[in-house]
Amino acid sequence: MAHWLNLGQNFKVNAKKFANKVALKERNRSYTYAETNERVNRLSHSLLSLGLKKGDKVAVLMENSTEIVELYLATAKTGLVFVPINFRLVGREVEYILNNSDTKALFVHDQFAGTVDGIREDLVNLPAENFVVVGKESAGYRGYESFLSGGSPEEPDCAVLPEDIWILIYTSGTTGKPK
Repeated sequence: MAHWLNLGQNFKVNAKKFANKVALKERNRSYTYAETNERVNRLSHSLLSLGLKKGDKVAVLMENSTEIVELYLATAKTGLVFVPINFRLVGREVEYILNNSDTKALFVHDQFAGTVDGIREDLVNLPAENFVVVGKESAGYRGYESFLSGGSPEEPDCAVLPEDIWILIYTSGTTGKPK
């Protein structure tokens, strides 16, 4: 019988196999597989320290970046469900997705903090301490790097099966609410 690995487990294997090869690269920074895996482990533990458990939703309102890849991997390693939100949506559309998905933590790029601030009081399931911003610090948000750095670099001890739900993608909602 074949044993399938999920994305997080696969990345752990590749981090050992290709430890010194570049895994993530942006214009001004890059991380090897080993560095990325350590960052993802720290992020995983930081997410779990919020009281999140397998099946809880973690939404992201971000553009493509190393941080969004780290979040994809951390949710895969912990059994959390990744909820990507199109950054082109307006506040009420973002609000609908966050409430409908029962999101428990939200990560935003700093340029989208204003969108979230406009709907924040209507977000019913998001504790105030579970808002994290990537980029410039913003009032009412934890900074991503300080949030990440508080976690352990060790692999998270989570039982995640290949058939576990890992991502929840909404439609654009062009003819009604996103589904």
